[in-house]
Amino acid sequence: MSEFCVKLDDETELYLTLRLYTSVENTNEIRKNILSGELPCCMLKAGLIFEPFQIVVAANKAALNKKNNQLTTKTVYTELLFCLSTSKNISQSLIEFGIDDKEEIIIAAIIHKEKEDKPILELINDNVKGKEVPIQRLSEYSDCKRIRKTYKIDEAELKVSNFIDSIVSRISIKDFASLKQ
Repeated sequence: MSEFCVKLDDETELYLTLRLYTSVENTNEIRKNILSGELPCCMLKAGLIFEPFQIVVAANKAALNKKNNQLTTKTVYTELLFCLSTSKNISQSLIEFGIDDKEEIIIAAIIHKEKEDKPILELINDNVKGKEVPIQRLSEYSDCKRIRKTYKIDEAELKVSNFIDSIVSRISIKDFASLKQ
């Protein structure tokens, strides 16, 4: 198996599992299945993800928001997309990080209780017409220029911080600060 699985905050009693797919031919169908509720997961544009830790931070926020009945969006999966974004506009966040019909490299993310991931992962594999590759290859598909633009990271900042720290800092402080537009 090529998935990445990590335990989220103990308070949530939940886990995050990720899978990376390339050469995906049916994103339109996948989106429809997610929107209809047939596919209980989140699909992300791999190009906007630098490291899995970026998703872990956002998933942790989403899971805590769900546990505390403080979701800004309707589901934990749309909350994950919302938490990844620096925007406070829900629609913009979903469009920015969620897959579109042209996406060929995607990350499937599921938030689940311990040992409840296998049936969902099988369902995802049955739905995705593409090649599953190890998540460790994510950096091959990350679009650093686009990520820098999305998170408004400039050269001066990278002289005093590393790329992933800059990204997760923005995810972490979104609720407390507004970035310059």
